[in-house]
Amino acid sequence: MSQFLYVAVDKAGAKRKGIIDSSGLAEAKERIRAQGLTLLQITPKGMKGMRLSKDDLLPFTLQLSELIGAGLPLFESLQTMRQEMGSPKTGPILETLTDEIKKGIPLSQALAKFPETFDARYRALVAAGEAVGALDKVFLRLKTLIEKELKMKRELVSALTYPMILTFFSFIVISVLLLFVVPSVEDMFEGRKMEGLSAIVFGASHILRDHTFTLFFTLFSAGGALWFWRKALQPFLFTLPVVGTLLTRGALGRFSRTLGTLLEGGLPLTEALELSSKVLNHPQLEEVVVRSKEKILEGRRLSYEWRRSKFFPPLVLQLVAMGEETGGLGGAFLKVADLLDTEVEKRSAQLLALVQPLILILLGGVIGLVMVSILLPMSEMAKFQP
Repeated sequence: MSQFLYVAVDKAGAKRKGIIDSSGLAEAKERIRAQGLTLLQITPKGMKGMRLSKDDLLPFTLQLSELIGAGLPLFESLQTMRQEMGSPKTGPILETLTDEIKKGIPLSQALAKFPETFDARYRALVAAGEAVGALDKVFLRLKTLIEKELKMKRELVSALTYPMILTFFSFIVISVLLLFVVPSVEDMFEGRKMEGLSAIVFGASHILRDHTFTLFFTLFSAGGALWFWRKALQPFLFTLPVVGTLLTRGALGRFSRTLGTLLEGGLPLTEALELSSKVLNHPQLEEVVVRSKEKILEGRRLSYEWRRSKFFPPLVLQLVAMGEETGGLGGAFLKVADLLDTEVEKRSAQLLALVQPLILILLGGVIGLVMVSILLPMSEMAKFQP
């Protein structure tokens, strides 16, 4: 059962608002009208927070493309999807879209009721497809775009999994050494003054044991704060030598794929630039794109404006210039996106291949230091024993 918020007018002309439980939108409308009310508005409860993940959005987009491409009108396509994909996630969205289309509202405007699922570029491409009568091709482009983004995300998660496990394991091992191993041998050195490395390790063990909760709480709080403020930290990350270049190339790849898809979908360059800049998450690059959009309105070329920036590699500028010459700018940006994605994958693999042994070396080094700090005092005690 789903809940629907409604606004209606009774026979006396008074406006009434309420919530009704129903298995679907159509049944909810019938029950409201059966009460003698004239329905003005009805929406699924919590619709603003309702969203589909990219994994759910991909089959949604693909099936809509196939149904429309097969010659089925949009309304019938959505009705068919309601029957086949009427899950708790997609059901309310499809019911709302079907209802809006039945009223004569364009699909691009109906999608705006779910901004967390269908972002500005998705809606812009749908609007362009509606304008030229090529919705099936637009949904195919959107399907390709979502697939590429999901692929990049999965590869990133897969690449980061092993280093994260190593880091977590290292943290556990070092904590166990300082909390349990070092204290178990500390009684052997009672009355002896610790010096050098041994003093540092035994002191760290004391601090960790005496303030365990405080230290762990501070550590997890710092991690949570970094995650919460990750967007504020991004400008700093972009300035780092290797990581900054990698992040910039990744941002350019997302931007190029989005821009190419929008241009191939029929959007004007200035509008496509404005929408594509929102996926950058790179303040300096966004400034360059906004400035270049203003120059294009003055009659300048995009490749000429971008040559003044340090962010665009020569090959990217060359492909953009060729696209401007041949009139195939959308295809040029899609090629740029493929090149940048390949470069990011290669550099990420190289960086992670370097990070993994460094973590192992660090773990081995810390364990070795702890063991040496214990063995040194023991060897000194052995010298003085008869």
